[in-house]
Formats: sequence, C-alpha cells, structure tokens
Amino acid sequence: MKTIIYILLVVMLSGVFIPNHPKQKTQPAQTVTLQSTTPNTNATQLNQSAGIIKKRLLAVGLNHFILVPDPAQATLTVRFENPKDSQRAGELLTAKGHLAFAETVDRSEVLSQLAKSDRLFSLMDIPAADAKSIAADVLGYVKPSNVEAVNAYLTTASWVQKLSGEMQFVWGNVPNDKHLMVLYILKQPEALTGSAVSEASVIDGQSSVQITFNEAGRQTWQELTRRNIGKPLAMVIDNRVYFAPVVRDEIKGGKSNITGNFTRDELTRLAALINNGELPVGFRLVK
Repeated sequence: MKTIIYILLVVMLSGVFIPNHPKQKTQPAQTVTLQSTTPNTNATQLNQSAGIIKKRLLAVGLNHFILVPDPAQATLTVRFENPKDSQRAGELLTAKGHLAFAETVDRSEVLSQLAKSDRLFSLMDIPAADAKSIAADVLGYVKPSNVEAVNAYLTTASWVQKLSGEMQFVWGNVPNDKHLMVLYILKQPEALTGSAVSEASVIDGQSSVQITFNEAGRQTWQELTRRNIGKPLAMVIDNRVYFAPVVRDEIKGGKSNITGNFTRDELTRLAALINNGELPVGFRLVK
C-alpha cells in the first residue's frame, strides 16, 4: 500500500515540477507564382528557366523550396518552407539576367546637342561638360520620383532620336549616396555580353567582384580596355548600370576586379545572376 502511495506522490510531484513548454507555432509555407511575359512560352523554356532560378537561389543559400513549372499556364510556382526566404529571393526570381559591357559617351557630346533652354535641364541636375568631379559618362541626376518624367522626355526628344543606334541612356541600378538616380550615357551596340564571361566571384574583404572571361571574351576585353584607358566602361544587367569604373590600364589575362559601393550580400546576389545565365523568357510576379 505504501508503495502505491509513493508512486502516486512521485507522479503528482512530477506534474508540478516538470515545466509545460508550449509548442512553437510553425509559420506557413509561402508560395509565389511567376507568370511568363513572353508570348508562346513552351515547356522547354519553362524548364530551362526553372533550372536557372533554382541555381540562383541555391547560390545565395536558399535551400528549402520546391519549384514547379506549369506549361499549360506558362507559370512557375515556387513554394518556400520559410516565408522569409521568398523576400530574400527578390529579384533572383524575375530578373532576366542579361549581362553586357558597354563603352561610354562623354557628357560633352550630348550637351553639344542641347539648347540652353532645353526642357531636360528643368527635369534633372546636369553637370557642366567640364565638371572634373563628375564622371564623364554621367549625364545627370534626378530624384527617383522624377525618373518616369525623364524617360518620357527621352522617348520623344528629336535630338535623342537622331542619336538612336549610336548611344543610349541607362539608369544606375540603385540611387547614389545622395539618394539620387544616376543617368549614364552608353555607346551602342554592346561591346561584350554575358556569353564572354566564364565566372563571377566575390572577393573576400572587399566590395568587389572578380569577372573571369572565357577564351572568346579574353582578347576582346583586352582590346576594349586598351582603347578606353582613362575612360569609364559600364557593366550593365537588364538595362541597369551596376558598375562604371574608369579603366586605368590595359587588362590582360582575362580577369578584372570591379569595385563598387555594395554589401557582400548584394555582391553574392550579383554573382548568382551572372554565373547562372540569362533566362530564356521574362517573368512577372503575380502572387
């Protein structure tokens, strides 16, 4: 009888002293759908796109997701186990990933086409042609809210149409340290594309990425840097300038370190875009 009482006491005391930990709530998975914006997208293109996007996500450390193509709807569905991963994925899901290197145009060439009363001067801050503290390939600066107004002007201005095929105006990918968008002047056509690049790697301890050119691109890059010593060369992804460094010397050997004001995470994402190629079709995020 005493044994039974002792057992009951132990059970009762256990119930008192053993803490009751509430079960942690697991966050529901996050599903996003990518709709192709390219007419007549086929199953092969969807599968190729799925493979490229998968490699991009894995390259930045996102491992827990399921990616399913649907050729009937021309969509890709991505299910992230962690909802925060869908936010981290960001532009890696929809960026086309078209990489190009372009020669630049001196601002003075454009200003020579403009009358002092031209409307563009009221839309953006345009430095003087001989402003030494401003990179020669920069046409000017504008608040992000005024970008569309400048774009609308550039599509209708007669002097811009005359220069079509010779040069183009391309925005920087993000605002500068003064929170202004930068408009660059680039030569057309592109001097090199992503097909000339074999690898992009982030350099430890530096805000730079190393670009390694393949055999086909190595000689072209050497010639390109030789004839542009003292001038900026632009690296462009999806019609946005990411870097526009001034060439100091002819670059031999097929490797270039390109430095900019980027965090390591931003450079890792940039390398993920470059290393995994261009999507065969375009996509937009629908949910």
